[in-house]
Amino acid sequence: MTMHDTLVNYFQGEKNAGIFLAVMSLAALGWAFYARSDADLRGMFWPVALVGFLQLAIGVGLAAKTPAQVGALEAQLASTPDAFYAAERPRMERVQRNFLVIEVVEVALIAAGLALALVMKSRLAWWGVGMGVVLQASVMLVFDLMAERRGEVYFTALTSPTHAIVTAAPRP
Repeated sequence: MTMHDTLVNYFQGEKNAGIFLAVMSLAALGWAFYARSDADLRGMFWPVALVGFLQLAIGVGLAAKTPAQVGALEAQLASTPDAFYAAERPRMERVQRNFLVIEVVEVALIAAGLALALVMKSRLAWWGVGMGVVLQASVMLVFDLMAERRGEVYFTALTSPTHAIVTAAPRP
């Protein structure tokens, strides 16, 4: 597979993920508003709704920005491949490194939500908050693990030896 194909596949996955996240956010918001009207679930409203709105913004933003980003990267890869690799490698390295931080936070939120739900079983509002945090943090952890895997494939292609950048002047 060529670098161009890998780039297109990666960013098509990003665009699809953005659309999927936006659709998921609508389901989360629907659930949040349903939960608000149910005394047993009312506490879930705030964590599910807040993250749902964030999911909507991220999903729409990701889907909207990706085509222009791909166009610019395709043009750069075709015209100045060394500049493409010099810029895209460190960018993707940061993206991949950030996933570890995000995933640790999501796992911590799952644990905190579970602890809150278990400790506050008898207080429905707090139980609901805990369960809402568990629900949204779990969904986002799965989403981010999939995104990280997609990014790893692209990053591996960017760093493969066949795409080495010549940084020193050639020897006579």
